[in-house]
Amino acid sequence: MRAACRWVSHCTAGSNSRRPGAVLACSIKIITNIMKWPTKRAAEEQQACGEEDMSRRMKVNLKASTIMSVMLAAMVPGGTAWAQTAMVDEIIVTAQRKEERLSDVPIAVTALSQDQLDARQLDAPRDLQIMVPNLTYTDTNYGGANFAIRGIGRSVIGDGADSGVALHVNGAFIQGDTSGGEFFDLDRVEVLRGPQGTLFGRNATGGAINIVTTRPGPDQSAALELGVASFGGRSAEGMLNLPLGEKAATRLAFRINHEDGWVDNLTTGSKINGGDLVAIRSSWWFELGSDTHIELIAGYSRARGDSMNANKRLCHRDPVGAMGCLSDRLGFETPNFAATLTGMLAYEDTSFRPGVQSIIPRGTDPFVDAPTPANYRQVAMDFDPRGDSKSVNVTLGLHHQLGDLQFDLLSNYRNARGGYLVDGDFSTASGRFSPTALFPDGVIPVSAPDPKNQGSIGGAILGAFDRPYGLEEGRSRSTQWLHEARLTSDFDGRVNFLAGLFYLNYKSREDFYSVSNVLDATAVLLGGATPPFFRLETPVSDLSSYAVFGEVYVKLTNDVKLTGGVRWTQDRKAQVNRNVLFEETAYVSNTSHTEAWTGRVGLDWKPADQTLIYGFYSRGYKGGGFNPNGPDVGVAAWFEPEFVDAFEVGIKTVAADRLSLSLNAFHYDYDGLQISKSLGRTILNENVDARIWGLEAEGLLDLDHGWQMDFSASKLHSEVGDTFSIDPRDPTGGLPGFVVIKDNDSSSPTLGGNCIATTEQAARLPGGRPFASCSSPRLNFSPGNPVSLKGRELPNSPDWTVRLGVQKSGSIGPATYLARLDYSVRSAFWGRIFNDDPVDRIEGWQVLNAFLEVRPTSGALYLRVAVSNLLDADNVTGHYLTDPMNGLATNVFTLRPREVSLAAGVKF
Repeated sequence: MRAACRWVSHCTAGSNSRRPGAVLACSIKIITNIMKWPTKRAAEEQQACGEEDMSRRMKVNLKASTIMSVMLAAMVPGGTAWAQTAMVDEIIVTAQRKEERLSDVPIAVTALSQDQLDARQLDAPRDLQIMVPNLTYTDTNYGGANFAIRGIGRSVIGDGADSGVALHVNGAFIQGDTSGGEFFDLDRVEVLRGPQGTLFGRNATGGAINIVTTRPGPDQSAALELGVASFGGRSAEGMLNLPLGEKAATRLAFRINHEDGWVDNLTTGSKINGGDLVAIRSSWWFELGSDTHIELIAGYSRARGDSMNANKRLCHRDPVGAMGCLSDRLGFETPNFAATLTGMLAYEDTSFRPGVQSIIPRGTDPFVDAPTPANYRQVAMDFDPRGDSKSVNVTLGLHHQLGDLQFDLLSNYRNARGGYLVDGDFSTASGRFSPTALFPDGVIPVSAPDPKNQGSIGGAILGAFDRPYGLEEGRSRSTQWLHEARLTSDFDGRVNFLAGLFYLNYKSREDFYSVSNVLDATAVLLGGATPPFFRLETPVSDLSSYAVFGEVYVKLTNDVKLTGGVRWTQDRKAQVNRNVLFEETAYVSNTSHTEAWTGRVGLDWKPADQTLIYGFYSRGYKGGGFNPNGPDVGVAAWFEPEFVDAFEVGIKTVAADRLSLSLNAFHYDYDGLQISKSLGRTILNENVDARIWGLEAEGLLDLDHGWQMDFSASKLHSEVGDTFSIDPRDPTGGLPGFVVIKDNDSSSPTLGGNCIATTEQAARLPGGRPFASCSSPRLNFSPGNPVSLKGRELPNSPDWTVRLGVQKSGSIGPATYLARLDYSVRSAFWGRIFNDDPVDRIEGWQVLNAFLEVRPTSGALYLRVAVSNLLDADNVTGHYLTDPMNGLATNVFTLRPREVSLAAGVKF
């Protein structure tokens, strides 16, 4: 950073540095040099780090600096002088549970109005990662969402797992579903970075996303927009606001989307990964008196289609079959069938009845010649995926003014359900079954997912196929009741406060099925064993959370304020589940009761009206949870809560009503950070310690002639503490003298899993083949060599991100226009905490968006054209490593490809 400081010092030196044109040129020079700085560092470090690795880093940095320079040169007019009439339009936020100017809030906050969301093409919470410093998003393997702020998100899997990033809609915390739906008819979106808990009803160690819809107003208004887009996209969006006399109003808003999809399924000939969405919101406002009003907001959404949980499955095929996929690289191949659970059951030497002919001869792989398109926009799956979700969300708010006290009561009810059906192996087998005595025609039925656990044995048959055919289905439903009460003071004196009570009751149930006709065949061999499929059933997952929270604000002087906050949380969790395959095992029940005291303390100083300097210490907490019940593979029933000690300093300022700037630095110490990995037909959630620090900057610069530039940049460093864990991708830990063994013991709960043996032990196996019983006490194999995670980086945590937006507004004849370019770039990051290079490495990526809106100078009509992901890049957002019983394939999640949209609307 000393280099960056020298640029600033050199650029601002001299008598001309205060002229507006010189200041602008200086700012451009500083930004350009900062963009080139990582490349200069890379050149210096190239000899030490190696040519191949550093060339990857330099490629992203060079692209970033080149595109940023072109955008600036093209968009910024020469000889610019600041006009005296333009001003920074500052948004009003409620990040501290009261309306304040963004520059007055001593928290790192990014806030965007609906118009800003539209111009930046942010259609849903997932798109916020393009705009917000140190925010990442990726879809997850089981249909969920993972937001991470400063490296902290939802890295655990399980019904009782909490997210590190809290989602609030109109002040109500949403448990479970963190996707947030789509943006329409909003007042604003706020993203708070850092631990939250003393102002909001639910703890969040990473931060919070607050979505605030537009409330009914006193004036009659309406809007309607119709649009078309790439991939057969069609949309309609509108609102109607009606006053109901002088003391009531209502507002109705809706959004309807359709999309054919952008992925080709070569097997079926269909376009997939699209769908239909209908979302409706009805809002009501009633004034009960001069000091009291009530708000009622009810929303309904329904989505259905052929969306994919993951965009692609990658693998470099292991020819031996012990691993399924090798750990040297990711390729467009399928796992070795011999390494999967179904493969172990299909071959003769793992049949449950000695002497019974196997359905697939040893030495053949029915997937080895399966079509595997070598790109992210084509797949070859047995069938098109299906997905369906719907939710009802009702929020009631009572607000009463008691002199200098404001009382707020919030209640929320939410009911949600969803499901998906996908081809579990992402491929279509080319090899057929062998005719056997039980299946003389070589055709084997496959079960339909059956709550009665009978499947094909009881007549619930999905179909019959002459080759391996499988599917995965997930179903979920949940109900939430939330109540929150707050009392806030606004005294004229030096002391004020906020106090609150919080209660949340959340009930959910989950069902996950993994079905294969190989499992059906095995069930027949076992004499009709049920269930003839794998099922992870969770009929009970309950959370009851109670909290008391509040803050006290003391004005030490007219310019300095001391803030102290405290929170007491009690979480009660209960879970009942079971993991079944070929046998109806008993349910396992678990309960937990945890309490925690957390809080924050800090100072903020306003040396001038538009400048704020602050520093805070925060203690954050996220509850523990239950590992899904699975086979006896040594998985603990419970994983611990996580705690964070966070330190942050920052400054916000508005200069000459032209430049709005926010800078902050932070340092986190994490105790018990929660991470997960797949193991033995279940999930193992673990706790590790970690340290995180970083820098963030956001700014907005208003120029003359309608020009505006906004930008952000962030630096993030994370490292895991002194922790050891077995890496499922390489259980040998990279140590010489060990080999991976595939468990082929049909009586073992880890059938299809992995263990390790010394080379001497492996040499004594029949034929020297790495297949044996991992649970045999005679062989005495080890589950793996733990590796040190010390110094590894957290997943989904790019070292740096940079964003630049440039827009121009003005008029041409009888029309006004707004034109905008947004460019975002980030460095490479890791898909897993083990940081195995190159298989865990996710290359850095960039996004360029363009936007143009035109409307008559006097009139209600407008026309809008937009292009997202103009570079049409396959930007990967996350990885999921499958279980060893699925061959250790890597599921990959990506951003959408380039999309062009055209919309026409009217507002009056």
